Amino acid sequence: MRLPTIDNNDAEIDEKDTAKMVAYAMEHGSYEVIKRFLEAYGINGNGGG
Repeated sequence: MRLPTIDNNDAEIDEKDTAKMVAYAMEHGSYEVIKRFLEAYGINGNGGG
């Protein structure tokens, strides 16, 4: 999973859309979805992943 970005720039995370996605995951309590959010930071060019 990749986090939403601004202008397809992996270094610029769209915080508004990301907050919506995180809220959805928390409301639905899906471990797999939350795990993917934790992994996504590294995938978006911020190390790791």
